[in-house]
Amino acid sequence: MTITLDGKKFWSYEGTTKHSEKRLVIAETVKKVIRNVFKSDRKASFRESKELIPIENRIRKIKQVAEQEKE
Repeated sequence: MTITLDGKKFWSYEGTTKHSEKRLVIAETVKKVIRNVFKSDRKASFRESKELIPIENRIRKIKQVAEQEKE
């Protein structure tokens, strides 16, 4: 999987994931991309990170619900 940003190769992932459900794989990928953005961009503002925190919380919630459904 390769994610491009402004026409440039931004992030790529090759390998296996620990999830088998499509939505969990996508959620995990988005979570890694968000972390990667803030590691590579030291100038990311507090406001931007504050806006992305709820997204990461939603991803975490999706994972929890999916794990509960498996049980």
